[in-house]
Amino acid sequence: MRGCFSTSSPFFSIQRPFNFLPQSPAKGFLLYYNVNIISRLANVPEEDQNAMIIYIKAIANNNRMHRSMDMPSHKIYTSLGIVLVHALPDMLVKEHRILDILLLCTMLRGLDPAGPYFEGTDKIVRLDQTDGTFVDAIYSDGSPLITLGFGMMQPVGHVDYYPNGGNNQPGCDKDPITNFLVEGSLYEGGKQYIACSHLRSYIYFTESINSRCPFNGYRCKDFDSFQKGLCTDCSNNNCGQMGFHADLHKPRAGTVNAKYYLDKSANGPFCRYHYQIQVTIGSSTGFKQWRGKLYASKHGTTGDMPDTLLTSSSQYFTPGQSYTFLATAPHDVGDVNDVVVHWHHQPSLLKFSNGTLSEFVIQHY
Repeated sequence: MRGCFSTSSPFFSIQRPFNFLPQSPAKGFLLYYNVNIISRLANVPEEDQNAMIIYIKAIANNNRMHRSMDMPSHKIYTSLGIVLVHALPDMLVKEHRILDILLLCTMLRGLDPAGPYFEGTDKIVRLDQTDGTFVDAIYSDGSPLITLGFGMMQPVGHVDYYPNGGNNQPGCDKDPITNFLVEGSLYEGGKQYIACSHLRSYIYFTESINSRCPFNGYRCKDFDSFQKGLCTDCSNNNCGQMGFHADLHKPRAGTVNAKYYLDKSANGPFCRYHYQIQVTIGSSTGFKQWRGKLYASKHGTTGDMPDTLLTSSSQYFTPGQSYTFLATAPHDVGDVNDVVVHWHHQPSLLKFSNGTLSEFVIQHY
């Protein structure tokens, strides 16, 4: 073990108000994946365990682990484990370990990087794109910690994937009793209730390894624009593949923090195919707008897309205008044979209408 450890800036900041120095390695750290890995890494006696103290001590012990790690060429880390490798380049430069620098990670994969004590901090503290020649990250639990969000939303890689917007994954809204009944044990049920969205990152990654569905992500300025179907153009490297095959679609050299969005299912298999649907509203008999919910289904050469709600809620439509939506299906429908678009009219107290649909265009990506 070499080097000194510090609890001063940048390891001390408004995001990190309390810090500890690492414990002696003589006490030993258990470094294997387990839902209790943080408490094990912190090496805190069970009777003295406090959630926040355990977390902070685990972070401190991560700093010591930097000094003893082997140099991988392709490494995958989830949550707090990501911190184990991000500081290696700076430490090796300071210690003049040029050979080790040449053997640094060529590819580093972050699975829902830990948010508390890392989001918004200096690059030396957290994962960033300088930690490997290609760094990609999946964000699945970026809600505030007060709502049990354990990940971050801050982009840290060359490419950053935000399934379902990066937080509150579908299917993770079950109550404790339902989780217990589904998982079959109090332990597994509790884990899913507390950290379901956080755990989805590695589940998505694992499914992506051999999935026929490509886990396509679409580069977009924000999740709202993506959901409106405004970002499904794959030209100019605007599409990527989330998960194991992310390196097959690297952005142009020099690109960092490229944000990609995609939708996922509530249950496995989680991958979805995305379709842009454009609807043009036809003429009306003197009414300026009509209000309702829009649905679409389609049939293709290799499968069907069931009736799907296109609007998140009732909205107003103006005759003569075109609207773009995003729809998904669990499989590729192939070439489109026919499409059925219908709507549920929901008149307001002040407006009544009988607008008609005149045109629709479907694009498959």
